[in-house]
Amino acid sequence: MQEVQMDFAHFFGVGLGGQVGFQMAVDAPRKIRSLITAAAHPYPRLDEIKTLEEALVQLRSGNIQNYLQQWRSEEHLSLEQQENILKGNPQSQAIGLEACCRWEGVADQLESINISSLLFTCTSEPSFLSVREAGRRLKYGRYVILPKIVFSHGLWSTETIVEPMLDFIRKLRS
Repeated sequence: MQEVQMDFAHFFGVGLGGQVGFQMAVDAPRKIRSLITAAAHPYPRLDEIKTLEEALVQLRSGNIQNYLQQWRSEEHLSLEQQENILKGNPQSQAIGLEACCRWEGVADQLESINISSLLFTCTSEPSFLSVREAGRRLKYGRYVILPKIVFSHGLWSTETIVEPMLDFIRKLRS
């Protein structure tokens, strides 16, 4: 945020980006006006660590095509998203995934986060209960449970999340 000279912004992060948002809410709370996340929670991904580490090995080997096939990416990524991943640098992708694997989370600091937070989840998401629990523990947090159908072809359906996001931001302004 310093690079682009942004201060006191609404932070929206998905997955690893959401983890970054939680960490910033703890380490640099004056930089964030609100925290909005999807497919992210403030806990370490202990239940997923074995799967993530297997994916990490594949990325480090440089065979992104096998990585996409093994993790059934066609079920949750569009063709365009798969093509973008294939064009990417596998070492850079591995570094991002490794950061996700090694992140210790901010569960112990949740009660100290004084930032308005909106967490999106859906019942088909593996970490549904973790997101819901985090939404309950955050002082100014709330969570939105989306229908199962929105978690398809990559990121969340914009038609479903835009309205709750705008409503959340409007309430912050009033």
